[in-house]
Amino acid sequence: MEYIYHLSEEKIQKPLVSRMEVLILTAIGAMILLLILINAGIILKSVSENGKGFINLGLIAGIVISMTWFFLQIVGKVFVRYMVTSVRSEAEARSTWKIISYIIWAIVIIGLLFGVISDPNSWAIILGLFAAAMAFVLQQPLLNIVGWLFISTRSIYRIGDRVSIAGVNGYVIDISTIQTDIREFGDWMAGDTFTGRIVSIPNGFMFSHPIYNYTRDLPLIWDEISILVTYESDTDAAIKLITEAANEVVGDLMIRKYDEYKDRMELSDLRTEIPRQPQVRMKFADSGVNMYVIYLCQASSRRRVHSEITKRIWTKFNQDERVEIAYPHTQILGGISTNERSRTPISEEIKKRGD
Repeated sequence: MEYIYHLSEEKIQKPLVSRMEVLILTAIGAMILLLILINAGIILKSVSENGKGFINLGLIAGIVISMTWFFLQIVGKVFVRYMVTSVRSEAEARSTWKIISYIIWAIVIIGLLFGVISDPNSWAIILGLFAAAMAFVLQQPLLNIVGWLFISTRSIYRIGDRVSIAGVNGYVIDISTIQTDIREFGDWMAGDTFTGRIVSIPNGFMFSHPIYNYTRDLPLIWDEISILVTYESDTDAAIKLITEAANEVVGDLMIRKYDEYKDRMELSDLRTEIPRQPQVRMKFADSGVNMYVIYLCQASSRRRVHSEITKRIWTKFNQDERVEIAYPHTQILGGISTNERSRTPISEEIKKRGD
């Protein structure tokens, strides 16, 4: 145990100057020595004055850049250690120092350019090349800014909207010039349960991925529940029970929001397809009839409404012998085991098993 303790203590106590920093210091010393020897006329005697001038500028630039890098490395460590004691977050301290170091680098590079180049024509060429390079390097950030302009001016989505972007489902909590932050739900969680994660999506994704906005016009969405009943069931009774269950949960909401939702339809032909109350649709299946109840509900409560309607349908079916839910089970006939859909009400099946 003592060996492990000393080993971990050695790992924590990192040296103030790393091997890379020692190499940079050595390179700085070598460049300074070369600069002195050239200007003293000890070496490169046969090189022209213009040639020596270019070499001197290169050495000076190398010394300045190397010293800046070394300075930022040493001061950065001290800064982070000091900031951690103040803000108690190494991540925040390192992020702050990165911003400061970028500013320092920008000042140093601009200063070098001004010191080395004095010809206005050269400046024009350099600025043109720099602008072209920046446009290439920053094409993705620029695309994100253009995406932000489209999102903001065309109201693709707003803060608080329920959206699905690039396979991420959730609510928009922030829109910046570069990215959109989404409070995620779904993924490994069933239904619309929040995962606890905040997903950041670049705004440029709007040009390459479809964006689904569930609440752009109204905070209402359509949902459906599928129920498989046996062929022996009374389908009219099943439709009546399913409709009653849905009306008990969302009937009043659909009646209240019918006119408002209908008026939001862009085409008059679409308005005739909007039901005022929950509707049931049917489809043949292998071992029964699939019944789909279609209804309108609040986007934020879709899963709760889905669960409540399912519960009421289950209760009503178990209380009515005319309707039988089909489900996979094993039945033994004459010693031969076969798999088929149940044709017995679930309540009776459970009762038989209990007996």
